[in-house]
Amino acid sequence: MSSERKRLPNRRTGIRVAISKGSEKVYLCTGNYEDGSLGEIFLDMSKQGTFSRAMLNAFAIAVSVGLQHGVPLSAFQHSYRDFKMEPDIIRDIFAELALSYENK
Repeated sequence: MSSERKRLPNRRTGIRVAISKGSEKVYLCTGNYEDGSLGEIFLDMSKQGTFSRAMLNAFAIAVSVGLQHGVPLSAFQHSYRDFKMEPDIIRDIFAELALSYENK
């Protein structure tokens, strides 16, 4: 793990996925480094102006900062694998990221 922040390029690729769970819909967007590895995530909820939406955005920023400082995606996956929250959006987000970025 590095203490220096690895900056993302100004133009970058990524994915955009809608994750639905019950009445909730979360949009996951990513930003990749030039080698295709994950460098940032953005999360947005379909419900505007909710406290949950603000907390999800803050969570995405924290994960992104960790990724840019060298924390591997697997560390986040491990930390949140038993996280309980209804609906299970957090686990679904990391499951989607694992499908898209594992082995890259």
